[in-house]
Amino acid sequence: MFSYLKSSEIFDFNGNRFLLSLPPELSQLSQLTVLNTDYCSISGVLPDISQFSNLRELYLRSNYLEEGLELDTIWSFKKLNHLDLSSSGLSLAGTIPGTTFGEMTDLVTFKMFENSLTGSIPSEIGKLKKLEEFDVGTNSLTGSLPTELGLCSSLKDINIDQNKFRGTVPTELLNIRHLDKLFLSQNAITGQISRNQCEAVTEIKHDSQVACPCEDSCKKFSALDGQA
Repeated sequence: MFSYLKSSEIFDFNGNRFLLSLPPELSQLSQLTVLNTDYCSISGVLPDISQFSNLRELYLRSNYLEEGLELDTIWSFKKLNHLDLSSSGLSLAGTIPGTTFGEMTDLVTFKMFENSLTGSIPSEIGKLKKLEEFDVGTNSLTGSLPTELGLCSSLKDINIDQNKFRGTVPTELLNIRHLDKLFLSQNAITGQISRNQCEAVTEIKHDSQVACPCEDSCKKFSALDGQA
């Protein structure tokens, strides 16, 4: 079947539970721009996709994949617009390389929830002017939040829950005009969120070390000391 699909650009099985595993022949579809197996509960090995240089959208969320993808391969996809490898089973380990990450200027969605990322968020993230969603919750990231996050002027949702971040919440981040969701809980982050900044977002999560004047009455406040 795959011999007839070599020129295909889209492989989208989102939500189809009948696809139990991905055949190795998938590697032949090197012209793919979209690979989507979100919520398929696929198990086994992900076929080699390192030659998919035209890939713009990669979704592997909520599967049980065991291996087949390295972080270095992800950073080679310079044309990526949307990336979601959350809870894929791959538990990708490694750091976010500053220079390479800063070159992925077409990124709109970057979701790596529940992996094994280490290191810090590089300052080069400020070059990603199109970035709207940044989710690295439940990893092992460290360091402080770079002030360059404030340069991501399109950012709407940010989730850094359950990492090892320290330092204060950058004012530059809180002042992003379109910021809608801000999840900071279960870190060692401190700082102050003003009433105006809190009222500007739809949902916010943080620990008690972060002071927010309206947290007792604000219905958007959904976690304190990591408790939802």
